[in-house]
Amino acid sequence: MIKYFSALLLVLTISLFAEKVSFKEIENVAINYYRERIAKVQYKQNIIKDFEKVLNPDSIKYELDSLVIDSLTVSYFFNFKPTGFMEIYTTNSLEPVPWWELKGSFNTKMAYAQRNDSQIVSSHRFDKTNPSYIKYYDKPSKKSAEMWNKFKIDPKEFKIKIPYKVEKVSLNDVTNIAINYYRELFIRKNKKDINLDSLTFELDSLIYEDINLYYIFNFEPKGFVLVSYYTSVVPIYDMGVNEHFDKQAHLNNKERIEHEFQTFNYFYSHKPEPRKEIINQWKKLNVNPKEYNSSKIHRYNIKDGADVAPVGGGLDSNDKKK
Repeated sequence: MIKYFSALLLVLTISLFAEKVSFKEIENVAINYYRERIAKVQYKQNIIKDFEKVLNPDSIKYELDSLVIDSLTVSYFFNFKPTGFMEIYTTNSLEPVPWWELKGSFNTKMAYAQRNDSQIVSSHRFDKTNPSYIKYYDKPSKKSAEMWNKFKIDPKEFKIKIPYKVEKVSLNDVTNIAINYYRELFIRKNKKDINLDSLTFELDSLIYEDINLYYIFNFEPKGFVLVSYYTSVVPIYDMGVNEHFDKQAHLNNKERIEHEFQTFNYFYSHKPEPRKEIINQWKKLNVNPKEYNSSKIHRYNIKDGADVAPVGGGLDSNDKKK
């Protein structure tokens, strides 16, 4: 009688608060969340080479497992091939994905063999005295509803934003950037545009501890622009309008060159995704100089930049933690 009453109470509670989630919706959440994690984590780190193939929903294969507590299927485990898993709750009263990994798999039978029922319940926050157990039957929170609505759609309709990939800049792109920025310097100083056909420069690079820090463009008759090697930092590291860049004198300044080495080496090796304004700087400057519209220049002061700024600037502590 007590068991019957408990079951009836459970049905009434679910009908009043929790909304039923179909297995198809659960499957969609698992696949879409898995694909998005790959895009944000693995692709950016160059772990996956064939990005389009991996993110094709038809290529996603998995084995299904489930976690059952007191005859209640609490969650499903999707063990993806070749590796990685997603745990998805069976109720939309909670956020859909409590646990995920892009490596390895989860075996509920092994988990049951290693722990008793009370430990499993506790480890998955479904102890009947725990608020999370009660929330299983509660009305979905705003965040929970938003996540379910975002990920439960058909994987073929789910839009995945391909992350910005930090790359080494080609010599052609670097030259475009240097010329376009020097042109801006020339216009600001002389109040007139430059003759691109007569523009000449000497190209060099500054190497320290076997690391290419930046390209050096010394323009004639005077002026210079230093352009970064990778798109993880601001394109223009430094510039001048009244003199050429003295590479040897710069290398002799041990304190400054060591600071630059530590700074560039961090950003070049870790390749953190740059902020949107830095991405826009690269895009705006990297065009054919003959097609470049100087009136639309993003007139930023690189001394105010946080990602590899000239001496007097420096690193943004938040960026270096990425």
